[in-house]
Amino acid sequence: MVWTFAGAILFCGLAMWVSDALAVVTKAKLPSLFVVSLIFMVGYWTILPKDFLDVAQVNTYATFALHVIMIHVGTLFDPKTVVREWKTVVITLSAVLGIFILVFGVGQFLYGRNDAVAMTPPFAGGMFATITISQGSSTEVATMAMLAMVMQGFVGFPLVNMAIKKEGAVILQKYQRGELQPVGAETAAETTQKKRLIDYIPARLKTPSWYLFELLIFAYLAVHLSALLNETFHTTLFSSTITCLIIGVLANIAGVIDREPVDKAKANGFLIWTMTLYLMGMLANSSLEMVVSKFLPLIAGLILATAGIYVCSVLVGKRLGYSKWFSFAVGLNCFLGFPTNYILVNESVCGMTEDEDERDVLITNLLPQMVIASIVAVSIVSVLLAGFMTSLLQ
Repeated sequence: MVWTFAGAILFCGLAMWVSDALAVVTKAKLPSLFVVSLIFMVGYWTILPKDFLDVAQVNTYATFALHVIMIHVGTLFDPKTVVREWKTVVITLSAVLGIFILVFGVGQFLYGRNDAVAMTPPFAGGMFATITISQGSSTEVATMAMLAMVMQGFVGFPLVNMAIKKEGAVILQKYQRGELQPVGAETAAETTQKKRLIDYIPARLKTPSWYLFELLIFAYLAVHLSALLNETFHTTLFSSTITCLIIGVLANIAGVIDREPVDKAKANGFLIWTMTLYLMGMLANSSLEMVVSKFLPLIAGLILATAGIYVCSVLVGKRLGYSKWFSFAVGLNCFLGFPTNYILVNESVCGMTEDEDERDVLITNLLPQMVIASIVAVSIVSVLLAGFMTSLLQ
C-alpha cells in the first residue's frame, strides 16, 4: 500500500480521535495514549511503513513542538508557590527517589540495566522524559520506555482516585465539624500582581503570532545553549529539552516572557497532538516478539515503581505532617502529570458530594499540591533524570 501525505495525516487524525473518544466513553479506563499506541503498534506490524510519520510530515514539526512546549512549561514554574508548598516538593522528590532506588537500583539485577534505565524516567515523569531517554537510543530501549509511559496510567489512575477519596472524606468531616472555613473571595493583595517587564508591551499587540514568536526566541537560545554547553564540557548531558526548560524558568522569573504562552497562542491542542504522534514513531521498529518479551520486566518495573512511590512518599509525608493517603496521592503524580491529575481530582471530588461549598473546600485543599507535584516530577525532575540516565545505557 502506497501512502500519500493526505492519506497519512488523515489516518493520524482518525487514530487520535478514536483514542480520545474511547477514553471519554470509558471514563479513562482505557487511556487515550494506550489506545493510540495500540493502533500504531498493530499498524506498524501490518499496513504502515516504518517511515509513516515522515510521510505524514509529523516529524518535521515534532522538534519545534517539543522545544516550544518545554519553554511553556518553564513559565508555569512559580518559585513563590513552590517555596510555600515546600513539603509537597519534598514528598514528590522522595517519590522520584523511591522509583530510582527500586526500578533502577534493584530492578537492574532482575531485568537488566538497559530495561531499568529505560523504565525509570518514564515512571518518574511521562512524555518528555520518555522522549529524552529514547532520543538516540536503541529500538529496544525506546520501545520499553514507551511501554512504561503507556502502562503507568493503568496503575496510577485507580490508585489516585482511591487516595483522593480517602483524604477527601477526612477533609469533609473536618469541614462539617466547622474546623475548615468555606472558601472565600481572594483578598486584593492576593489578586494584585506586580507588573513584569513583558507587560509593558501593549496587550493589543499580543496576538497569537506574538506568543509563538517569543516562544521561538527562547527556544532558539536554548538550542544554542545546549550545543555550547555540550561542546564546552565534552558531554551530551545538556539536551535541548533540559535547556529549554531552564531557559523557560529563568525567563519567567525575570519577567521577560508571558506566562502560559502556548495557551494564549491557542496552540496547545495542536502541539500536544503533534508530540503524541511523534511518540508513536518510537514503535515503528518494534515487533510482537519484542513487546511480548518486555511484558514481565514491565510488570516487575510497575510493581517496583508503585512500591517505591508508596514507601518513600508516605514515610516522608508523615514526618512532614501529611496523611498517608494524601502523601501517596502526591507521590503518584509521577504516574500522572498535568492535566491528568487535574481531571482526576475534579472527577473524584464531584463523585464525593453534590454540595458546591463542599466541592470548593475539597478542591482548595487537594488540587494545588497535586498540580505542584506534577510540575516538579513530570516537567522538571524526570526530564533532568532522563538526561542523566542516557549515559548509563550499555
